[in-house]
Amino acid sequence: MMKNIAIAALAATLMACSPPPAADAPDATPAEPAITESTPMNAAQLVDCAGAIAAVGNVEIGDAPTADTPASNSVWTILALLDKEAEYGSANAAKARADVVAARDAWKAKPAADLATQAADCTTRFPG
Repeated sequence: MMKNIAIAALAATLMACSPPPAADAPDATPAEPAITESTPMNAAQLVDCAGAIAAVGNVEIGDAPTADTPASNSVWTILALLDKEAEYGSANAAKARADVVAARDAWKAKPAADLATQAADCTTRFPG
């Protein structure tokens, strides 16, 4: 009987000193990293940003800038950055412009609140 009490006391002591068991966490998908003003953007994100700004500012995208507005300046700044991306490069400047036009048209079809939020975020990052 004494042996059982000693074993029970030892078990209780060990349980008290052990870390609590991990709670069963629900299967959660990892959170997307936050994109901040200093986070590098990939080519698709740059195109999306330029499209949103162009949609809000009604920027026409041709072979060269046609207006000197903050929105136009932002779009052309992003197009200049796309020249440095492997997917586009200076040899594919026409493709970059076409992709921004497509993004602009896609943004025009989205809810105005979503467009305004995206354009504001992008304009903060790429002021004209």
